[in-house]
Amino acid sequence: MNIELDAICDSMTELLGLFVTTPTLGKFLPSEHSAKFKSLAIEAKVILQDELGILNEFSKNLFDAINSGAGGYSDGPSYAIVEEAIEIIRSGIRTISRKTAKQIQSPQQTNTKSYVDLNRISALQRLVKAKWDFARLIELCRELNVAAENRCHMSTAMLLR
Repeated sequence: MNIELDAICDSMTELLGLFVTTPTLGKFLPSEHSAKFKSLAIEAKVILQDELGILNEFSKNLFDAINSGAGGYSDGPSYAIVEEAIEIIRSGIRTISRKTAKQIQSPQQTNTKSYVDLNRISALQRLVKAKWDFARLIELCRELNVAAENRCHMSTAMLLR
């Protein structure tokens, strides 16, 4: 999602070069480009909500920015509003990156002990000339550890049965 949001920011940055300056109106974005800005902002808002939840500060502030940005006669966003929208989206990208990094680290940090002791699995693997074949039991123990490590509680219970 960060790649898509980056592309939206780049497209919005290109819009900054399309502002027209007039002596009476100042800087304004022509209507065909104004519509593109609004569609990009809405697309970014939806992505931010998908990644961070509906009640997140970034999509709320982005919504406020694009709706407060209509500037008088041209009825399009101001230059400052486009810049603000870009920065809001970029800060949302940074937040998504931090959230993703925490999710990747958290299972490894919380799981210090395997559900089935790894020494027990190793001992079962060393029983090659036993009367019974323990290959299936070893695989079930390994899968039990994977399920427990990933907090798949229902799968863990089913494997235990």
